[in-house]
Amino acid sequence: MGEEQLTIDVGPGSECVTLRLIGEVDLLTAPLVRDAGSAATRQHALSIRLDLSGVTFMDLAGLDAILATRRRALHDGVQVHLVEPGRNVMRVLEATGTDRLFTITRDETAEDVA
Repeated sequence: MGEEQLTIDVGPGSECVTLRLIGEVDLLTAPLVRDAGSAATRQHALSIRLDLSGVTFMDLAGLDAILATRRRALHDGVQVHLVEPGRNVMRVLEATGTDRLFTITRDETAEDVA
């Protein structure tokens, strides 16, 4: 059921891996995000971009999955950037103060906005 609620498109690159999340990031789908983040970290990229422009809902379990990806990546010297988080996602990030932990960009080529 969780896989139907979330699609993760992987855009591999030599220096940056982009994970485009489409759908709901919640208790059911958080393990998918963790697994994708772990796989991206193992690709030895310098950075991971989590494209959240297609996320329609995110709860605290989803936030925890994103934070777990960040922790794992930073441990391996990989930076994590959030790309185009929508209003619902930003609300969760701001309410928890975790927006300050990330570089947030408007799109994959835009300058940093936070």
